[in-house]
Amino acid sequence: MSDSYLSVLQGHIEHVEAMPCSVEYRASLRHVLAAARTIAQALRHMSRLGSIPSSSPALALPELPMLPEDGIDLHGAVSQFEDALIRQALERTGWNKNQAARALGMKRTTLVEKLKKREQT
Repeated sequence: MSDSYLSVLQGHIEHVEAMPCSVEYRASLRHVLAAARTIAQALRHMSRLGSIPSSSPALALPELPMLPEDGIDLHGAVSQFEDALIRQALERTGWNKNQAARALGMKRTTLVEKLKKREQT
C-alpha cells in the first residue's frame, strides 16, 4: 500500500473540518475517517509482517465512499468493516488471538475486548 491512500484520508479529514455542519456530525465523520486511517495503517503493517502479500487485493483499497443523500448508519458501517477485518485476521492466524492482534496492529487485550463486545450485541 502506498502512502497516497493515507494522504487522501488526510485530505478528507481537512475537508470535514471545513464543512458547515453540526459538531456531532463533524465528530462522527472525523471518527470514521480516523478508523479508516487506522485500518489502512493496519493493512500496511500486516503486509510488512508478511500476514498478507504486498500484492494482495486487500491492499488495493478503494476510494472512500461518498455519503448517501439519505444518510448512513455510521456506527453500523464502521462496526461491519471492523468485524470483517477482525474475522479475516483470526481466520488467517487459525484463531490465534496473539497473532491476529499483531496482524491488526493492536494489543491482544484490545482484540479480546472487541470480541467480548461483539458477543454481547
